[in-house]
Amino acid sequence: MNLSRKLPLAIAMALLFTLAAGFFGLWSAHQSLGVFHGDVQRHMAAERLAAEVEGHFKTQVQEWKNVLLRGSDNALRERHWKGFLSDERAVQDKTTALLALVEDAALREMAQRFVAQHRKMAEGYRVGLDKFEATGFDPSVGDMAVRGVDRMLDMLRTRPARLAEEGQEDQPPRIEAGQQRREHR
Repeated sequence: MNLSRKLPLAIAMALLFTLAAGFFGLWSAHQSLGVFHGDVQRHMAAERLAAEVEGHFKTQVQEWKNVLLRGSDNALRERHWKGFLSDERAVQDKTTALLALVEDAALREMAQRFVAQHRKMAEGYRVGLDKFEATGFDPSVGDMAVRGVDRMLDMLRTRPARLAEEGQEDQPPRIEAGQQRREHR
C-alpha cells in the first residue's frame, strides 16, 4: 500500500474517531441532563407541596381564630369550623404526598414528625372547641385550651425549608448576618 492511500485512510480514521467521540459526548450529556431534569422536577414539586402545606396550615390556624372571634353566631362558627377541617385535611393529604417525594432521610423523618404533631394539634383544637362551646363561647377559654399546640409544628415547618436552602450535607451551612454578630459578641 502506497502513501497516497495510507494518508487519506489515516485522516478518515481520525475523523471517524473524532465523530464517534463527539456523538458519545452528546449522548452522555443528553443522558445527564435527563437525570438532572428529573431530580430538579422532583425537588420543585416537593417545594411546591411544602409551600401549599404551609399555606393550608396558616389558613387552618386563622380559621381557628375566626371560630373564636365569631363563634357566638352558630352559622359563622360552623362555616369557620368547616374551613378549619378542610385545611386540616389538605395539610394531611399534601404532607403525605410530600413524603412520597422526599428522599433525604432527615427531611423524611421531619415530615413524619410534622404529620404526627399535626394530628396531636388537631385533637387539641377539638378539645379547645368543646371547652369554648361549654363555657358559652368564651374566646379566652378556647384560646387557653390550645395555647402553644402549634409551636412545635411551627418549628418543624420552618426547619425543612432552612435545610433545603442550605443544601445537602456536602455543602457547609450558611450563617445569616444577624447570627454571625450574635456569635461574635
